[in-house]
Amino acid sequence: MAALTIAVLVGVWISARREVRNDVRGELLVARGAFVINEGEHLHEHAVEAAAIAEDDDLPPLLSSRDTKGVCAWLSRVLAGKSTPVNPEDAFDIVAILLPNGDAFGVVLRGAPACEARELKWRLPVLSNKDLNPEITNWEADNRQLFELIEAPIHDTQDRRIGAFVLGFNVSDALARHIKEHTGQDNLVWHQEGNKSHLLGASDPSLRYLLAPAVKNWRTGFEVVSGGYAILDGSVEDHADLVYNPEGLHVALVQSVDGKLEPFRRLEYLLAFMALLTLVLGWLLGALLAGPIATPLVNLARAAENVARDQLEIADHLLQSHPKRLMHAKDEIGVLGRSFRDMLQGLRERLAMFPFISEATLTDIRRNTKGGSANVRTSLAILFADVRQFSKFSETRDPEEVIGLLNEVLAIEAEIIKKHQGDIDKFVGDAVIAWFHGEDRCLRAVRAADEMLSTLGARFAGQPGTTIGIGIHVGEVVVGSIGSKTRKDYTAIGSVVNMAARFCSNAAVGQILVSQAVRIELDTQVTIKPLRPIFLKGFFDPVEVFEVSLAKGAGA
Repeated sequence: MAALTIAVLVGVWISARREVRNDVRGELLVARGAFVINEGEHLHEHAVEAAAIAEDDDLPPLLSSRDTKGVCAWLSRVLAGKSTPVNPEDAFDIVAILLPNGDAFGVVLRGAPACEARELKWRLPVLSNKDLNPEITNWEADNRQLFELIEAPIHDTQDRRIGAFVLGFNVSDALARHIKEHTGQDNLVWHQEGNKSHLLGASDPSLRYLLAPAVKNWRTGFEVVSGGYAILDGSVEDHADLVYNPEGLHVALVQSVDGKLEPFRRLEYLLAFMALLTLVLGWLLGALLAGPIATPLVNLARAAENVARDQLEIADHLLQSHPKRLMHAKDEIGVLGRSFRDMLQGLRERLAMFPFISEATLTDIRRNTKGGSANVRTSLAILFADVRQFSKFSETRDPEEVIGLLNEVLAIEAEIIKKHQGDIDKFVGDAVIAWFHGEDRCLRAVRAADEMLSTLGARFAGQPGTTIGIGIHVGEVVVGSIGSKTRKDYTAIGSVVNMAARFCSNAAVGQILVSQAVRIELDTQVTIKPLRPIFLKGFFDPVEVFEVSLAKGAGA
């Protein structure tokens, strides 16, 4: 029940977030449509108003006579007349007269003296459309204020353009509040200049700091940002007039996702409480009713995991932690525990046998799990390595010392053979027999032999009982299991094995003897020195023999 309740809780949470996100997106899209229409109409009204003001009969004489004081007084009256309009957003923040070349002839800012020298040096944008229609644009003053401007041409009595009238609004919190009034959505207004953003206005002061990172890293479209708010960009469009935005004015509509999620959160809290309550009740009932059964089974499962990791001692300790329940009980759990104990003992015995079995034997066992290994004919490189005069050495030493030194020598040889991808067939007294497969088998066998000589020499410095001779031959052998039903050995037999053994018997201390077949397979990395043919036991004709070394530095 707890799991089911948690699953329902997760499903409600995922579904609620998806639905609320889609709902918020839909509301913002509707609000953006209303914003585009309302703001476009609003701008159109101002464009018509600017055109009407530009047709004032007092303007042409003032411009023709370049009457600066008269123009400033006229602009001051226009600005004062719009200081307290019916709608606060219609209050002008700037009015200006531009000459045809774009120079400011008169500029009046709200709250500042008329026609200050600094403002007269401003380069406001001029009409860019060829039809001389009213134009809407944005412009940033040198004091970092951004203005939304509406420009209309001024004509003389002969319908010649003699200047332009400009009215404008400061883009600030007032504009953001105006957008919220018409759309019902909180919003942000900012100015983008290259990679830098300058937040100009927010309908709610708290949004200014909360969403400043979103403004800095804004990407056009719908986005849910930190703080649990969704943002959708909006644009100002008025198809009746020319709208141009050279200063990167951005408007984004904002809505809280967390507020929309509040009803779902209450449901989530209720489901979470139910899940927790069910979980606690289930745990208490499970501890009372299932503990005596579950605990031994859990220990058995843990023991099985430790067996899989070859940690048999830890597995045995887990079994002994509940001896009465697992070892002596008469029910099914007791039977299972005793069977597991017997299995564990069998695994210990089999693991103890692994070091006595070659890799090839293990491979054959895995390949023929039902018994009856098939003998195969294959080509191998056979390596024999034998300790020189070991019998004489062992006669004058204690058995413990002899076995200890021999094990150390054979361990070094076995590690090197494995390093060069060889497989140890068997240890015969003080000798090791190894196989090498593959195309470069002879080269790897020679490298292994050379490394055995150098490693033993560096380790023991020629100490009696540690010097070896090595013989290598390559050819076709028969590989398979030989012996009786009760005792078998997986090995290779044939004349190739016998010849490798004879080469090893004839090798001097620190010498590697190889056959003509090995010489053919070796590459130029190996130095090959032909020796006089020798007679080998079991072979009627003399046999060609070669001594090899890695004098050219063949790597291991």
